[in-house]
Amino acid sequence: CGISNSQLQVAGLFVGTNNAVSFCKPDGIVTGGTQRGAYSVDLQMYRAIAANVAHGTYSVICGGRGNWVTSTASIVVGGLGNSVRGPGNYAAVVGGQNNYISAGAGGDYNFIGGGYGNAISAGSGSFIGGGYANSSSKDYASLSGGRYNAAIGAYAAIGGGYGNTASEYAMIPGGYTNFATGTYSMAAGYAASAIHPGAFVWGDSDSNRV
Repeated sequence: CGISNSQLQVAGLFVGTNNAVSFCKPDGIVTGGTQRGAYSVDLQMYRAIAANVAHGTYSVICGGRGNWVTSTASIVVGGLGNSVRGPGNYAAVVGGQNNYISAGAGGDYNFIGGGYGNAISAGSGSFIGGGYANSSSKDYASLSGGRYNAAIGAYAAIGGGYGNTASEYAMIPGGYTNFATGTYSMAAGYAASAIHPGAFVWGDSDSNRV
């Protein structure tokens, strides 16, 4: 990576005229990547495409490969193929692979702790701790982990398990293919369906849905 008259090299880092800091001079191709955002920090050395950079203003990429950030004041700590995409801002992905936050306008303050293929596609203030292919699409939802779990309502909470779905103000502590789709409902165990407001349903090991 070379530098031009418009950039300064300090201790192996390149400081652009917009005060962005990166390991490589932006060159528009995969080697150096596209232009970084103002006041951003991009410490990633390997990209899959030229756009894998800290493009958002005040954004940060700490390392990894194929990560990118387009949101303001957002961060990807590392991992592979992780992204935080605007226009939602102030978000973080902390490692893992192929996790992304793309919450849309007003979808701020979201967080993914790691795992694989987890996604926050809409809403503000949601949390996915890790796991595999978990998703949130509403405000202030929380999924601690598990696999193929989905928070489809605001303030939904899923502790873990497999294939669980929680709607508005509903909770699933864990289990397998439970549905808490009634407002303020709770479902747990195996194949439990709490579809009415305020309902609590516990499923045992019987293969029939309750």
